[in-house]
Amino acid sequence: MDHSASQGPFLLRGAEPRDLDSLVRLAAMLDTVNLPPDETVLSDLVHRSGEAFAGRGPLMERQYLFAVEDLGAQRLVGVSMIFAQHGTRASPHVFFDVLKVEHYHKGIDHLFVHRVLKIGYAHDGPTEIGGLVVDPAYRAHPLRVGRAVAFVRFLYMALHLDRFREEVLAELLPPLRADGSSALWEAVGRHFTGLTYREADRRSRTDKDFIADLFPSDVLYATLLPPEAQEIIGVVGPESRGIHKLLLECGFQYQNRIDPFDGGPHFAATTRAIVAVRGTRSSVLGRAPLPAGDAGDGLALVARERDPAAGASPFRAVIADHRVTSDGVEMDAAAYEALAAPPGGEVSVLPLGPRRPAAAP
Repeated sequence: MDHSASQGPFLLRGAEPRDLDSLVRLAAMLDTVNLPPDETVLSDLVHRSGEAFAGRGPLMERQYLFAVEDLGAQRLVGVSMIFAQHGTRASPHVFFDVLKVEHYHKGIDHLFVHRVLKIGYAHDGPTEIGGLVVDPAYRAHPLRVGRAVAFVRFLYMALHLDRFREEVLAELLPPLRADGSSALWEAVGRHFTGLTYREADRRSRTDKDFIADLFPSDVLYATLLPPEAQEIIGVVGPESRGIHKLLLECGFQYQNRIDPFDGGPHFAATTRAIVAVRGTRSSVLGRAPLPAGDAGDGLALVARERDPAAGASPFRAVIADHRVTSDGVEMDAAAYEALAAPPGGEVSVLPLGPRRPAAAP
């Protein structure tokens, strides 16, 4: 089946236990610290996410796992995550600052500028977004499914600014070798830990003390590393180029910081200044759907929140053709049904832009 031809409707919500098999499938496409393809880890993450959406648990320990479901195909097609705080006293945020140092000797009369790496730790860190995976069959979907599952996190932040830090961090994957290993880790980390990239990656999920104990605290001169390792420092890998473009659009900037394992760049933005956070508006649901074939003002995420006591995820959003009127926001009929919200009910709206042109047959 050509899933890119599916017209949905698409429902975005908190992940639920029934999603576990699909989450394992999607996580295997990325296989990162944030979203490993491990059923036990994912089951725990789903539980913690449910508690977070319900407003339970310590504020800064909450983790939110969003899922997007193709209701027509009855298929989970993407996920994304928010970590309310990345970097605590128990599990610090670890990074390399990418700095420059100058050396000059008047006798030689040549200025040497070296790039150096300096290990750093944050015990009171920012909010982090991560775990973004979209089924390849839906990445160029006319309803912009990938954009929606990325932006739904900003819509949710706009609704609950008090639950998140003043800065949002995104760590992007750099180019990796064909076998999934990292040239930077082979040149640096493996020499100090004796672990492979994958072994270190798995250990860091539960233990970061080995980094502080084994990595040097002095600066590392990147100019002494093999060219292959130097070339990927702070570079966005091919799998991250789509989200990189969206982050820049939303006001994120490169922080001259990288992941100490693979050299992936860190981007950050002030939470309230993120374009998609500022672009989220409150409205009410109009009483009549858009006429069939009417694209209105373009696509939008339209979200509602319910009482957590209702039993399902209290947060729900749909991807919809929409139009904002004096009476509220109108959507296409399928989106009305998927959102299951009463006319006149409070909703939040985040525009996504026009539909993507359909791919040529």
